[in-house]
Amino acid sequence: MSKILVDTIDTRSGTSTLTLGSTNAGTIALGSGDVQSNFLYPAFEVYLSSEQSISNATYNKAQYDSKSWDTDNAFDNTTNYRFTVPSGKAGKYAFYSTVFFDDINSGQLGILRPYKNGSSISNSPGPAQLNQVYSSGSAHNIYVNYYGVLDLAVGDYIEMFLYQNTGAAINARSTNTQFGGFRIGT
Repeated sequence: MSKILVDTIDTRSGTSTLTLGSTNAGTIALGSGDVQSNFLYPAFEVYLSSEQSISNATYNKAQYDSKSWDTDNAFDNTTNYRFTVPSGKAGKYAFYSTVFFDDINSGQLGILRPYKNGSSISNSPGPAQLNQVYSSGSAHNIYVNYYGVLDLAVGDYIEMFLYQNTGAAINARSTNTQFGGFRIGT
């Protein structure tokens, strides 16, 4: 085995891809304490800038209109309110979301449900797929959380939908209503 000691390895002018190894290189190992700085990209976190009215007994798309961060500009926060996998970034993604509902009474339901490419994925395998909470008193403000890992192809999109059955429209509060995700591998 040989050792090369350098400070920087970069592509030559006019190219944008740096390849380490060839067809017989299976693994690139980092030394103890070394950090690969871009493994968790793309990454985003978005939130509601104001309360969103959620109709009774109807799935409403969460309209996350403000960004905390968006490394690849892959979340549309003005029209479709969804994350779309950018070119070259297919893989496994971890997603998390929280909604803070106003005034849900005993026996009523609040649901936070992920959709992939326009279809509900709440029955797919993985953690926290029910994503619903029944209130156990009168006029409670409740949090509903989601966490899941999804295998996505380029162009797949993920959006979150909110549901409640209080008998009237209620608000999803801007405080602590958010959605985020990041790629964890290929």
